[in-house]
Amino acid sequence: IILITASDDQKIIQKCLNSGVSSYISKPFDFNQVLKVISDILAK
Repeated sequence: IILITASDDQKIIQKCLNSGVSSYISKPFDFNQVLKVISDILAK
């Protein structure tokens, strides 16, 4: 699961990561960021 959020609240992000989210991307983002996150997850 990849969280895409406009929030930069670290408490919310950490809660999501603790709940099983694999990674997150903050808005605004570009396609290369999405590809890197997916690549990093698949490499694990």
